[in-house]
Amino acid sequence: MGQISDPEEVITDLRARSRSELIELFSNLYDAATSKRIGNDFLIRAIAFRLQEKAYGGLNAGVRRRLHYRIDRVNVTTPH
Repeated sequence: MGQISDPEEVITDLRARSRSELIELFSNLYDAATSKRIGNDFLIRAIAFRLQEKAYGGLNAGVRRRLHYRIDRVNVTTPH
């Protein structure tokens, strides 16, 4: 998927897409396969997030580092 001129328009149209189209979009945007158990609602949200991230920019490196740090702390302190 190349540069998107209007990501909001694409996002609005996601609900009209077939499941196979959503899976293909997800795979292209995330460069990863998806599980058959993941529902369409999750796929639509993940696709919308990635489209917005590409169009408007994602989290800066500092915010990502802090999030990873906090996730690591939760994983260490949470019993499994």
